[in-house]
Amino acid sequence: MQTNSRSAQAGDAPRALGHLRVVDFSDTLGGQYCARLFADFGAEVVLVEGSDGSSIRQLAPRSIQGDSLQFFHLNTGKRSVSADLKSADGQTRFEALVRGADVVVMPPGFDAATLGALNSAAILVVVSNFGDDGPLADWQGPEIVLQALSGMMFSNGGGKGEPLYGVANRASMAAGIAAYIGATTALFARQELGRGQIVRVDSAEAAAAMCFPYVMQHIYNGHQRARTDQAVSSGQVLCRDGWVCIWIYDFRWNAVLTALGLAEIEHDPRFAKPAERRKNWGELFAIIQAKIADRAAEDVVEALQQAQVIAAKAYRPSELRENGHLKARDYWEEVDGRTILGPALRLYQTPRRISRGAPAMGEANGQISWPAKTAAMANGGEVHAPLSGIRVVELTTAWAGPMSGRVLAFMGAESIHVESPNRVNSWRLNHETLHFP
Repeated sequence: MQTNSRSAQAGDAPRALGHLRVVDFSDTLGGQYCARLFADFGAEVVLVEGSDGSSIRQLAPRSIQGDSLQFFHLNTGKRSVSADLKSADGQTRFEALVRGADVVVMPPGFDAATLGALNSAAILVVVSNFGDDGPLADWQGPEIVLQALSGMMFSNGGGKGEPLYGVANRASMAAGIAAYIGATTALFARQELGRGQIVRVDSAEAAAAMCFPYVMQHIYNGHQRARTDQAVSSGQVLCRDGWVCIWIYDFRWNAVLTALGLAEIEHDPRFAKPAERRKNWGELFAIIQAKIADRAAEDVVEALQQAQVIAAKAYRPSELRENGHLKARDYWEEVDGRTILGPALRLYQTPRRISRGAPAMGEANGQISWPAKTAAMANGGEVHAPLSGIRVVELTTAWAGPMSGRVLAFMGAESIHVESPNRVNSWRLNHETLHFP
């Protein structure tokens, strides 16, 4: 196996989840991604496949070797065991794995009580499209349906055009991350409970949770956003080598103009006030377009970012290998002679360590023998929220950091959001654009 320098340096590091054993027979994108994240950090993960193999093996796109790239990505680091659950031998092999597992990732509709009877210490995880109850429980849920029902597609595309489908399998991957968070939290809680529990993730709910600004805006102040509204102050311009998206928040108006060399329009009556600026948004971006048309996209982004203006180049997939940020972060890795995506999250004392690529079907048959797990005696006292007693100091702003603090708080941690008088959370300054009271 080839590795880059970061992987090599991590070779002797302890593995954060090396004490865990995971059975994955989910056969869903979200379920397999959840289990892949366990494998990344050292858990021994076994993919259980029926006689025809996982259906994910058949998904496009395919590599030049002919195998499914989605399967390779979702199952790197796992082992594969063939177990036809309709046969006595397959059922016996499967049950032996479940008895020794810490986490079992199930397919939708599987009877969790059956697995709980085999191993009461296991965390049972299921990722489904719409859950196992409710009016949509029996619906099919391809990605475009999940995105449409979330409300996010309504926000995509021009005001006069149809709502646009987003990119790739965002809802499914978000559901996989949610399942991973839920499972690791349940493992933490097992120390107090003395037993496992069921973690259920609804992909439609995960997709809706990513659309919170517009939904919550309507809930809290009744604003009904039209397709023609500027949800945030952003727009796109074409540089000589690619597109750049620029966010022009009201409190960054001067910084944008200074960075782009357009100070002469700061007090132009068409743009000076936020309300007028939004009315003349097209004219503003026509001026910006004329100014930067012959400049390199990365130079424009660098100038804006130096002025603390949010901007980004829209990279083609073929350009990403040379992306300066990803190269400087030593993001790309090699496994089985292939370049693979870097980690979704990093632990610096116990980093991700890729041990193998995706498995051939049934390659671990007869090689895995796990002793059975047994539930510990519960302490008999009051059961608290899983992360009760943990205190989090959260110093971040805007989206990702506060969301992480919120997730930890939902699980019972005391999460404290810290701001200073001269550097408050940037969302507090953006009430005018988002129409918050």
